[in-house]
Amino acid sequence: MASFSYWRTKRYLDSVGEGFCLEKWHSNTVHLGTGTEHGCHHVAPVKIPLEEIKNNPYALFNHSHKRQVRQEMLQGKKPDECAYCWRATKTQDRVLQSSKYYNWENRDQATGEYSLPKYLEVSLGNTCNLACAYCGPSFSSKWASEIKQHGNLHHIGYVPTITKDNPYKKAFMEIWPNLHPGLEELRFTGGEPLLYHEIFDLIKDVNEKCDVIINTGLGVPKDLLEKFLEKSSHIDTVIFAISGESAGAQAEYTRHGINYNDFLKNVELISKQHNADIELMTVYNALCLESYTDYISDMQNIAKVDIGVSELTTPSFLHHSLFDVNKQHHLDFLKKHNSKAHSQLESILTKEQKYDIVVERENFKRFVNAYDQRRNTDFTQTFKVLGELI
Repeated sequence: MASFSYWRTKRYLDSVGEGFCLEKWHSNTVHLGTGTEHGCHHVAPVKIPLEEIKNNPYALFNHSHKRQVRQEMLQGKKPDECAYCWRATKTQDRVLQSSKYYNWENRDQATGEYSLPKYLEVSLGNTCNLACAYCGPSFSSKWASEIKQHGNLHHIGYVPTITKDNPYKKAFMEIWPNLHPGLEELRFTGGEPLLYHEIFDLIKDVNEKCDVIINTGLGVPKDLLEKFLEKSSHIDTVIFAISGESAGAQAEYTRHGINYNDFLKNVELISKQHNADIELMTVYNALCLESYTDYISDMQNIAKVDIGVSELTTPSFLHHSLFDVNKQHHLDFLKKHNSKAHSQLESILTKEQKYDIVVERENFKRFVNAYDQRRNTDFTQTFKVLGELI
């Protein structure tokens, strides 16, 4: 049953229009490396016209497409790109998102075509020192470099990033002094954000009451992490959203380029920071089935952690349904340790699957064979159980 907050927010939104959503004013995700923006994870990123930011750098968050959709909402219309929500007959995500504190508290400001975000997620680019098996060149420069040398392995579309004289990054830095005072939540993503020198100048400006989240693989040199911790020490809450879901040699295989022992030392360093919290962003996939709980246990032995579980869907040949290994054990483990994560994994495992297991296992085998050849790794030696199944 939906809460009072849900129905209160829905009545408010519907008084403007059944397609109205506060996210369109107060929430932005901007990818500076590709010059794209979207304010909602249900909506595909939109290319920000270069001529618009040249004339007005605030077009990063107020480009013509965003202004048009806002105007449609204010006129009581249902924008086509928002169909995921307004077609829903039960719980609508536009209501849940609009109920968030940074949206609801600033609802009276959602009255025109222009706005600055209260929640901002910013990707500075695809620079990354890891080439994780389920990632790709749009989010990893190491992947991009390998593909240029050896050809595509994932067969995933690549959106090239702007690496020199990036006008989108220039526009962002120009408006940053007027942007950061009003932020209530700021998330850095990548690539690997800690590899960008700009992040250290940005983080020192953030007001102490703004919640900061950093998406990180944490496979970075210790000195960079120490520098970030020092620059962010004035902020009340900094959440390290750490990507990972396997342990030891399997982590080093899947998250190619990481040293697992150094990774754990970085986690320990964060655990000693007075204002830092740790969230595990685990992407449930075929390559974590053997050591998923080992990974979580390693992290829990170092620090108090929150756990989130999402389902890998692309590439399909790494989907968890290819192998039935340890899944009940994972459920039982999470039930003891984290009810939210248990519910998330249970939902993933009980969902009807659409994959042709025979075909995808063949694709999986071709992938790991090519992966081993390129990276001088050995799948069957690293994954003893899965190695017997392919």
